[in-house]
Amino acid sequence: MPAPHDIAAEAELGALDTVVCDMGGVIIRFDTGVAQQIEDRHGLDTGSLPDAALKSPSGRQAMASEMTHNTGSRP
Repeated sequence: MPAPHDIAAEAELGALDTVVCDMGGVIIRFDTGVAQQIEDRHGLDTGSLPDAALKSPSGRQAMASEMTHNTGSRP
């Protein structure tokens, strides 16, 4: 039988304790029609909005809670 995990030691190392998977758009709803409007308005290629938003410097700051949703600036 494998040895039990030392949860406290894993926490100190920054181990993940939860993984959330959004199967079928239950948590995050993505409306492709709205995405297309945003892409058109900003001159982006069709289908490029997720990468433009999530991989941009401000997108990374937002995901790391280094900026607020309402102000678009650091908290």
